[in-house]
Amino acid sequence: MIAYSIVTTAVSNLLMTNVFRSVDSKLKSGDICMDLQKPVVFPFYLFFYQLGVTLFQTLFTTIPSVALAFLVFGFQPPELDKLVPFLFSVLLALLISFLFGYLIALISFWFLTTFALEWTFGALMLIFSGSFLPIWFFTPAWSKIAEALPFQYLGFIPSAIYMGKVAEPYLALGKGALWALLLLLAVSFLWKKAINRLEVQGG
Repeated sequence: MIAYSIVTTAVSNLLMTNVFRSVDSKLKSGDICMDLQKPVVFPFYLFFYQLGVTLFQTLFTTIPSVALAFLVFGFQPPELDKLVPFLFSVLLALLISFLFGYLIALISFWFLTTFALEWTFGALMLIFSGSFLPIWFFTPAWSKIAEALPFQYLGFIPSAIYMGKVAEPYLALGKGALWALLLLLAVSFLWKKAINRLEVQGG
């Protein structure tokens, strides 16, 4: 459980779900209109901005914390055959977390606030990502629900792969990639709708 908690905490520090807060503040201030006029695709701007925040977190929070865990708890790196799928699972967690945050940001174009969505998403992620309790401790019914949702890729799957608890890690990653594709299609559709709505509201 110590290794699981360390990996889950480290991964959660890298997630890019907070992108919606940036959009929320820009919507309320009206600065988003200026951002949309810049010679850069707004979703790409959001992604790389959040990626910069994540890299900062990696260098100054995650790496020192993991290094301390090595010294204090005897935390060990994953076996070589688990290292590659684990790294892919972390990249997948970054992508899915950004798409979730971006999805909330786009929905805020209609509601002009993200408070309720933020609270709901936070509760779902806390429960079904396995960050509060590993999914293998869930009851069979709740375990099936958790395994059917993409939240497990934001904590449980990377940790389980790290510990060698996933029998077919690449199959799990493939399912996660399908979730990422579905979320990408959803945000692409909503982005077009949101831009049209913003143009109508702004004249």
